[in-house]
Amino acid sequence: MGQVSGTKVVTDGLVFSYDSKNVRSYAGPPIQNMATTMVASGSFSGESIAYTAGTEKVKVPSLGPMTVPYMEGYNSNSASYCCLQQFYFVTGNGYVPASGSTTYTYGIVYRTTSGYNHANYMYRYEYNSNGGYVTEAGVHDPSKRIHLGDDWYWAWNTFTTQATTSRLYLRSFYYQYNVLDRHSVAKVLVTPGDYTTLHPSRWPEVNTTRSNAQVVYDLTKATTPTVTGFVYGDDKLTISNTNSAYIDVSPSSNFNMGTQDFTLSAWIKQLDNGVHSLLEARDSSTLQGYLFLLNYTSTGKVSVFINGSSGQSVYYTSASSMPSGSVQNVTAVIKRSNATIEVYLDGKLYDTITGIQSASISGLGNMYRLGYDRGGSTTNIEYYAFNHYNRALSAEEVAQNFNALKGRYGV
Repeated sequence: MGQVSGTKVVTDGLVFSYDSKNVRSYAGPPIQNMATTMVASGSFSGESIAYTAGTEKVKVPSLGPMTVPYMEGYNSNSASYCCLQQFYFVTGNGYVPASGSTTYTYGIVYRTTSGYNHANYMYRYEYNSNGGYVTEAGVHDPSKRIHLGDDWYWAWNTFTTQATTSRLYLRSFYYQYNVLDRHSVAKVLVTPGDYTTLHPSRWPEVNTTRSNAQVVYDLTKATTPTVTGFVYGDDKLTISNTNSAYIDVSPSSNFNMGTQDFTLSAWIKQLDNGVHSLLEARDSSTLQGYLFLLNYTSTGKVSVFINGSSGQSVYYTSASSMPSGSVQNVTAVIKRSNATIEVYLDGKLYDTITGIQSASISGLGNMYRLGYDRGGSTTNIEYYAFNHYNRALSAEEVAQNFNALKGRYGV
């Protein structure tokens, strides 16, 4: 296959590639964007006010090219137009269902030519199930925003609904007077929970719910991973209980780990010294039992367990332990030709497993899992990236991959 965009890793033989730092590979957590639209309220004029609504093509730093709505004009502060409602974030000036006593994240990406800002840029009304008014407030806070560049800001905050609230009306109001200004909004997010650190590039589009099946994508586009039970971070996947959190991957049918050399490589951070199953090759037809398992032991050492189709099994544990709390690159190169497994840590050969009967690494299918632990331990580990090759990488290629990505993960 060709070079995977945005990476400098070896691509010859690459059959699956996941990178949490790449939004094309990790879209973001499975959340709902309750905002259903993002439109300007409309063009109008009066005795002391004149505004034009439209759309413009812009390039927002860190978000890229997009077409966004804007309102441009002025208000001379007459009694009739004290507070201009510039944007609707719910279709048809309506509401979205909400829950009482619940924390919500409210975020926008916006720009004003004058630099003006106001709390009511991010406004909500709360009503009960009978349509009765409960409360209202704006939550934009200039201390909770980041300048993305070119006068664009990403602003965020949270609010907690009243106990009786069941409806939210979402708006953006403008209060500056006697100044010609253009106010543009590129993105908006309203969602249950605290996602104030979630970058706008990972926000679902308005009126969209991101499912588990839409979280992880294969950069090679050869397969569709299945994600189960992960706790999701802003730019990583965190396993909090590894016997119920994992990613299943089935590469193309013309590859079989029971008959070919292969390489598995992961960028991870172990947060404690529990037992972590990093990579598990499986029988793709029965999905019963593990046939190849690379994991951490409770003492922080690397172990490999192989249970072959003919009953042979090999258990190997490294001589030394790795420190927890730091990002590491772990690579296993499986060579059927001489029945060895080379384990690399951070691009350097850590140990070589020798003397393995060829039968002990046969019978593997093309299914494997990331992160499943059959021991049922409650442990914590973060997954950043994972590559699978249908051949044995050389020591130079393992080092190349490590050097290509180490800066991205602060190693």
